[in-house]
Amino acid sequence: MKIFKFIVAFILLFATKNIVAQDLIITQEGETHKVYELEVGASSVFYKLENNENALLHKMDKNNILMIKYQDGRKQIMGEDENSKIANNENIEQKQATPASNVVDYTDNVANSAAIEYWNNIDVQYYANDKSNKKANLLYCQCELSPQSKIVDKNVELKFSSPCKYDGTVHNYKSFKVSIKNKSTETIYLDLGKCFLIRGSETIQCYTPSMTSNSSGQSIGTSVNMGSVANAVGISGALGTLAQGVNVGGGKSSSTTTTTFAQRIVPVPPMSEKEIGTIDLFSYADYGAKDIDIYNIKCGYYKWIYRLDIILEDIKIPSIGETVSISDKELIHFGTYITYSMDEAQNNPQNLNGTFSMSKIIGMKGANANKAILSGKYLKEKDLSPNYKDAIFFLAYPKQK
Repeated sequence: MKIFKFIVAFILLFATKNIVAQDLIITQEGETHKVYELEVGASSVFYKLENNENALLHKMDKNNILMIKYQDGRKQIMGEDENSKIANNENIEQKQATPASNVVDYTDNVANSAAIEYWNNIDVQYYANDKSNKKANLLYCQCELSPQSKIVDKNVELKFSSPCKYDGTVHNYKSFKVSIKNKSTETIYLDLGKCFLIRGSETIQCYTPSMTSNSSGQSIGTSVNMGSVANAVGISGALGTLAQGVNVGGGKSSSTTTTTFAQRIVPVPPMSEKEIGTIDLFSYADYGAKDIDIYNIKCGYYKWIYRLDIILEDIKIPSIGETVSISDKELIHFGTYITYSMDEAQNNPQNLNGTFSMSKIIGMKGANANKAILSGKYLKEKDLSPNYKDAIFFLAYPKQK
């Protein structure tokens, strides 16, 4: 019996040792690995997944690791200064209690990656049966989100859309709208002075200081003795009698001053969404302007449909129904940068940003010109898959020879 108890105690001791001796690796993607015999090198981390001397030795790049939790309670955060890499739990708790805008939450990285993947997995297709070798006369230009974008964190998420609106002349297929969704149960505060819409080389601040003012003062009318006037012009009888000694036109009026300033710090209530702003992806001057250089390409007008026209240089014009991939992400790019805080004083501000670029072009056959003029609508929506509105896109005309 004593031998049996000794064996049980030995097994329990050995099992406890195995549990205690286990370290944890937390990756930038939020994955957790329970490891043994952990060693941190200059650029890589070496470890085993089994507590066995014959187990395989694995290697992981340090850039892929967010944090290492050691079995004795120490934590090592990758990317920090060499002197502060390893700290005990007390130091870590103090560090987390101190507001810092660059603290990384690996769960945010996972959500952000998923959001970017959503935008870049919208696959718009050409449905019409008139695919041919004829060159397209209308281009559906779909855009993708840069992998370096940060559009989601634990509090908010950026929302994007390409609003298709009818302005009375034509349908607008070249706008980019940005909204922010407050996912938290607290009010967040946008600093519009540090929120921007970006269009090529242009940066447009979302906050524009404005003031409306009405002048103040008095208006005084001059008193006129109508009796004197009547006698002077020889008017007699009832009018002359009535007018004698009557002063007409005397009095005064005043106006007040009203001054209104635009609000820079804007609250967004919990679980709600607020629009940041909308911009036209292509800015045009008056009809007939030429060579407007926004994205370092030539933009211009074609006939009467100048609101939609973009002359694209050095791009293969697809045939009807053909899709052409665009590798030059700097050709046409636009996006947003926003700043918010959990308090109105803007302590510990947080930033989100998103940059889109043209990724592919679908060649289309535009609507009949005469019908388009009457309806103001140049896109045959039925020729595209229904998800064409879900993507960020704009319409363009091919380069004119």
